[in-house]
Amino acid sequence: MKSKIKEFEDYLKKNTKLSDNTISCYLMDINQFSNYLINNGFKSFSDITNSILLAFCASLQSKGTSQATILRKISSIKKFYGYLNIRHNLGIDINSFVDLPKHKKSLPKFVNSSEINKLLDTLDTTTTKGIRDRAMLELLYATGIKVSELVELKLFDLSMDKLEITCNARDGFNTLPFSKQTKEVLREYLNKSRPKLTAAKTNDHLFLNMKGNIMTRQGFWKIIKEQVVKAGIDKDICPNTLRNSFAVHLINNGADVMDIKDMMGHSDISTTNAYFEAAKSEKLRRAITKNHPRTKEK
Repeated sequence: MKSKIKEFEDYLKKNTKLSDNTISCYLMDINQFSNYLINNGFKSFSDITNSILLAFCASLQSKGTSQATILRKISSIKKFYGYLNIRHNLGIDINSFVDLPKHKKSLPKFVNSSEINKLLDTLDTTTTKGIRDRAMLELLYATGIKVSELVELKLFDLSMDKLEITCNARDGFNTLPFSKQTKEVLREYLNKSRPKLTAAKTNDHLFLNMKGNIMTRQGFWKIIKEQVVKAGIDKDICPNTLRNSFAVHLINNGADVMDIKDMMGHSDISTTNAYFEAAKSEKLRRAITKNHPRTKEK
């Protein structure tokens, strides 16, 4: 069983553009399921049945595992069995199994433009760190890229003349424009902050930590959490919140769904439509707050 997992790992690394973090998550989930099978007397992945997978989910629930995490593990297992079906003709369609936990549709979480401004405007741009943090937050909100794409940007991915960045890890549409305002923020970072961060090292990544090394996703997450507290915003904001806000704010200002699909790097239009549902929900909430006689704003 372990050899099949190793095969899958090699396949992912050689034939996909998935990040190391994503591949690690797949392998962690699949190894956990493999250990469950072994501990319960099963010797092959072909032994799987609907009842076995349901029992695995129940064991996770008994340990306090969240629904979202269980759904992620099922997704990893489905991808693994998809590989086994193709590579080893296993012939097991997990998608046909019934009564597995279902994903509950939830709308993307976002913040309004005034909260975005507060987040950006309360940064201390008299410091090397503050200038860098402002540039990262500004670019993330200006382009809607993922945090994994943000931290992987290289200097040569940035074109100040064309006002655009290139996300080379993306399939299809990967050149994203940004505004002149974002350009000025980036220019300040490149001129004042980044040279200090690279004083003792050579690094071609665009954004660096305070030691001159590559900025990590976890490091950037911490930056946002600290800034949310400093700005006095009473909401749970993460990097993906800014990405969601980018999409919803474009919709509110009349952007076309296909343009947003390209900017967000979605392969399925249904994913993009979730942002339209979120924008519609927010618009309805504002209409009720403004016009309902019991909640009408003064």
